[in-house]
Amino acid sequence: MTRLRSLAAALVLAALIGASTLAGCDTRPVALLAGDSLAWSISDEVRTLLGARGYRVVAEVWPGSGLTPQTSVWGRDWHTRIRELERSLDPQLVIVVIGTNDALQVDAGEPYAPLAASFLAGTDASRVAWADCSTRTFSAAGNRGCTTIRGVQNAIVRTGFGVIDYNAQVASDPRHHTGDGIHLSQWGQDRFAQLIDLWVAGRRPTA
Repeated sequence: MTRLRSLAAALVLAALIGASTLAGCDTRPVALLAGDSLAWSISDEVRTLLGARGYRVVAEVWPGSGLTPQTSVWGRDWHTRIRELERSLDPQLVIVVIGTNDALQVDAGEPYAPLAASFLAGTDASRVAWADCSTRTFSAAGNRGCTTIRGVQNAIVRTGFGVIDYNAQVASDPRHHTGDGIHLSQWGQDRFAQLIDLWVAGRRPTA
């Protein structure tokens, strides 16, 4: 029994070493998908689409997370984590899906521009795309907060930076959510991932 356990342990270790070696040999440019539960829901679709464009997609997603201090209760400090990911991955492309969980605090008066600047300063990726959040939820305060956040995003001046029009291109269609006004249906997941893929390709979405 002891020998069998030793063999099993050796096989597990060999598999882990093999996986690590393969990842280390993957020379494709890294695309980092960073965000909340919306990012989590599209991670497979984004991995497929951007993988076809030659990227190694790494999804770092944390439901409930955001940039405002109040969201740190969920255990993710994005201002620190983006710097850690920059050091470990050196991504060439960063896709950001953050804002929905910040909207209520922003509407209550939390300044968002310094938080956005702090987060973006954590990566020197040559291309950064940040999806705006929905102003069509069932929360009036959240909708106002997302309007403010979009204003902050629009004011960002950085080479290679762009705003993905999630609000206009996905959230505007009633098919996009599962019934709560926020979380994505399969249609919404597919549409959002396609919108990201179009941005990466430098193409504009069509209706």
